[in-house]
Amino acid sequence: IMKKVFSIFSLIFLFYTQAFSLAEYSVPENLKQDDSSITLNCPWDFYWGTFISPDDFESQADFQINVPSVWNEYNLNKEAKELAKKGYGSATYRLKINNLKPETSYSFMTFALSYTAFEIFADDQLIFQNGKPCVDWKKTQPHQKLDYATFTSNKDGSKVLTFHISNNVYRKDGLKRSVVLKETRKIKEDFTRNVANYCILSGILLAIIIYSVLLFTLKKNSANIFLALFVLTILSRIVAQIFPLIKYFFPDLSYSILFKIEFFSIFMGPAI
Repeated sequence: IMKKVFSIFSLIFLFYTQAFSLAEYSVPENLKQDDSSITLNCPWDFYWGTFISPDDFESQADFQINVPSVWNEYNLNKEAKELAKKGYGSATYRLKINNLKPETSYSFMTFALSYTAFEIFADDQLIFQNGKPCVDWKKTQPHQKLDYATFTSNKDGSKVLTFHISNNVYRKDGLKRSVVLKETRKIKEDFTRNVANYCILSGILLAIIIYSVLLFTLKKNSANIFLALFVLTILSRIVAQIFPLIKYFFPDLSYSILFKIEFFSIFMGPAI
């Protein structure tokens, strides 16, 4: 009888721990140096069609999914899968990070972590919002910011990150880029350096465009104008997607304009 009772309690305990376990990532010791990058490419808890409250640790995740990834490819039920294939929907991603430096400020870049709209919580504190995500995905208000999110680790070196994501316009969505943590001081240095480097690169490309247009004006050689247009597609790709300087200088630029610039470079580059 005691063996049977013990077995029953063991099954109940196993079910409980599985049902309410939280996806976790423990930072390796060699990545706790000041200038190290902590890339959270690991399994995250995933909840489809709902925004789980940051302080809700009782709701069971649908499953754990490797990040980065897009939900178009997830093994959802039939109805949800048909919606997710088109990129539409809403979901929660969540991960507990352990073994961070205690009470240390960490940051990570947020541009295009998701395609349309998302908000990020560190424990129960909202630390970043991009557009207006909504559990009713049709009410999503998309936007993109060139910015970074910041949080301070707990005394025990832990933090729970919760992402609420929704999409009503793009053909894909999900937590589609890596979340890369660095100490805030290092993120600020890297950000300033990248702005300077991409301004120089963009300036060089712009000079090539102007020079090619002038050559076309003087010599009437159509090859020069095609070169100018081709370099323009490269420049537009850089400033709208790779490192979006256009959002740095014009932070209120609408999502639809950014969207059009991105696709201009994708389709016009090969054509030209």
